[in-house]
Amino acid sequence: MIPILAGAFIGVFFLYPINEFVYFHEHDPNTGLGLEFTLEQLWLGITGHYPVKVPFYAGVGAFLGLLAAFFFNSLYKSTAQIKQLSDELQKDLLALISHGESANAEFKSSFKWDIRESKPNKALEDVILKTLAGFMNGEGGSLIIGVADDGEILGLKADYNILKKKDRDGFEQAVMAAVATKLGTDACQYLQLVFHDVDGKDVCRVITGKSHRPIYIKEGNDLKFYLRTGVNAGVGAFLGLLAAFFFNSLYKNTAQIKQLSDELQKDLLALISHGESANAEFKSSFKWDIKESKPTKALEDVLLKTLAGFMNSEGGSLIIGVADDGESLGLKADYNILKKKDRDGFEQAVMAAVATKLGTDACQYLQLVFHDVDGKDVCRVITGKSHRPIYIKEGNALKFYLRTGVSTRELNVQEAVEYISTRWGN
Repeated sequence: MIPILAGAFIGVFFLYPINEFVYFHEHDPNTGLGLEFTLEQLWLGITGHYPVKVPFYAGVGAFLGLLAAFFFNSLYKSTAQIKQLSDELQKDLLALISHGESANAEFKSSFKWDIRESKPNKALEDVILKTLAGFMNGEGGSLIIGVADDGEILGLKADYNILKKKDRDGFEQAVMAAVATKLGTDACQYLQLVFHDVDGKDVCRVITGKSHRPIYIKEGNDLKFYLRTGVNAGVGAFLGLLAAFFFNSLYKNTAQIKQLSDELQKDLLALISHGESANAEFKSSFKWDIKESKPTKALEDVLLKTLAGFMNSEGGSLIIGVADDGESLGLKADYNILKKKDRDGFEQAVMAAVATKLGTDACQYLQLVFHDVDGKDVCRVITGKSHRPIYIKEGNALKFYLRTGVSTRELNVQEAVEYISTRWGN
């Protein structure tokens, strides 16, 4: 009740006079300051001469007061909840440290600062990322940074001092940036960083959730798989086998790839002979405009919309280097505008475009297979059915595309909401 009354008071005694003051200066700007006119109008209003104006501004003020009360009440509850959670985590943290390292808890002295060498050390960051990947691939856990193996509180001051932003925010940004770079942007969703003051020193607890996909870490040109087992994160040297299981044989050995390629070659020729369909589309090129004889970004965008449409429906095959009528055109023109002018360069360019426009995790639904058709390279992008809605970035907007029949179309907001709710349940 108080917010409504206070809002009504503000509406009548502040909003109403302000409006009259502005009105005066718009119509009689050269006849004085307007204070006398404003006060006169206010007096006439509150004495009943304007039976519509005063109730209107009182109503507007009451509504704004109610809205402000709702907002600040929500903010207060949220702040109180965060405080309560933080206090509980503080108690939990001290108990966690006292019990030592375990299958779901590990201590690290620092993020980048090498205490023994008294200088930053990139290897320490890599160790932390391996631990986080191990937790995500296991059952989750807590990585506590700023605590020695024996439980001694060391704090984060040394790490802060080597950061551009020397505080908790800067530390969190540095950790998240490292995770996004080495583990993938979507891996960040499984992390929550909570800071505590222990004995006057900052300690960071990285609460790590169980991931919904395999989390790999980039080491040079390789991808490695780590798993939390007991109190150590073990490397999965079986990367090729595991990736094959999850990503449809992408990392099979040379003999397996050859066998798969031969089978797909037969399937590809049959696919081309049947023409475009609900699960197959042909594109003449990736970026090279044949008519204009120059690269064009628009062709890349069309290709990405097609891939998004396949992922959001039942999957399919996008065949690049083939005209609409099935003629094999090859990829030579696209190769010539790439830095690395071969199949590897082409695959890298496609995957980079997908990661940028559709999201890094969208790459997991794609497998690129190259074929020699009539002496020309053709690329078949085998696209799987996604486990989440795939949007495409167009400027500042996100658009949703769906494969329907032999075309890919953009759904409007209502259609997209209904389809997403039906398929993914959110």
